[in-house]
Amino acid sequence: MLTSEELAWLAVIEQEWISTTPGHWYAHLTDDAYSMSASYVSTEIGEIQDGFVVDSGNRMAAGWPEQMDYRRVVAITGLQEPRLVDPDQSEQNALFIANIHQHVPHLLTLIRRMKDTLHTVDERE
Repeated sequence: MLTSEELAWLAVIEQEWISTTPGHWYAHLTDDAYSMSASYVSTEIGEIQDGFVVDSGNRMAAGWPEQMDYRRVVAITGLQEPRLVDPDQSEQNALFIANIHQHVPHLLTLIRRMKDTLHTVDERE
């Protein structure tokens, strides 16, 4: 059985998820042909390769006509310069952030279903 503290914690997680940018999130990688390499998460879909939307470098280049709409960017996990994050982890971090956003509601539903099942079993005993 879940404790009242655990139920409250799940409610906080659900509220935090509800408060995030709506929609499906996608992990993006840019190539370095046009500008600095970047890994980021956005709500914009594109061709997916190995779990990532692969952009030409101009999606993160300031001032380019093809620049990503800032309102669709959820998180930037890596930039070539200035180096603010571990470049070896930035791509996997972007993939995790994008995927976990889709997983949270499913996990909460699964936990609730398990809680209800346990409650039913407890009532029978």
